[in-house]
Amino acid sequence: MNTNPWEAEAEWLRQQPNLKQLMIDCYMDEDIVAAAERFSKSEEFAEVRRWAVRCGLPQGGRILDVGAGKGISAYAWAVAGYKVVALEPNPGSTAGAGAIHRLSNQTGVPIEICLEHGERTGLMGDSFDLVYCREVLHHAANMNQMCSEAFRVLHPGGIMIATREHVIDGPEQLPQFLQQHPTHWLTGTEMAYSLSEYQRALVQAGFKILRTYGPMDTIVNYYPKSINEQALRSAQARLSCVVGSLVGRTALWQAFWRAWQSHKASSPGRLYSFVAVKPPGTSSGENKISFQKM
Repeated sequence: MNTNPWEAEAEWLRQQPNLKQLMIDCYMDEDIVAAAERFSKSEEFAEVRRWAVRCGLPQGGRILDVGAGKGISAYAWAVAGYKVVALEPNPGSTAGAGAIHRLSNQTGVPIEICLEHGERTGLMGDSFDLVYCREVLHHAANMNQMCSEAFRVLHPGGIMIATREHVIDGPEQLPQFLQQHPTHWLTGTEMAYSLSEYQRALVQAGFKILRTYGPMDTIVNYYPKSINEQALRSAQARLSCVVGSLVGRTALWQAFWRAWQSHKASSPGRLYSFVAVKPPGTSSGENKISFQKM
């Protein structure tokens, strides 16, 4: 088996017929163009783009996609008309920079590739309008350093969006999360932190946090469920309370609903997303650039 953990994960998932849906949900399709197209048209990406535009992302602006993987989000931003640098340290052809290169070549969509880590990019300071991280911060070798580097490369007033980050209440929940994760046994690369640790890393880097989205707040976090499915769940919950009141069991139904919501809100590894801004008037003061292109 491939010793590169990201390549090994992708290859293993593709060999498990009983995990076909998980593979699709993770955009691990062998048809890389189909996977990228599906993400670019997804409710998740549409919502993230709305966040960015509301925060002032200019059309055609420069975006750094940190931990770009096989390039599905870099492709989506590029198709939407932005100038994209895909930052990906894994050179692999299945889930890394090699796959991004192939995706760009097959589609003709321009994606610049930087073979570096998020903690030390070598990119010019004050040079991006948006730093986007999808399921990335919890994989960082040093999350504080990664947030500081994101802050450095952003223009003053630039935006950082970090989505789908695994959250735990404390270190006592970490073993349970790692044990239940479907591929951690294979890669050894998963991690999770408390909500305050993520927020502290952003604030200490210099960011102002504009919004923190919880597990049930947005399609970005509860994907692969759709917005319609989530709305149906909410409607069913409200209906349950109505039915409960009709049969004289309102308290029982409400207690059940609160317990279910509490379970979702405290389960190890639940997903949170963050939107932050580099305050206007701050500058990294660094102008050098040096990185390896493909």
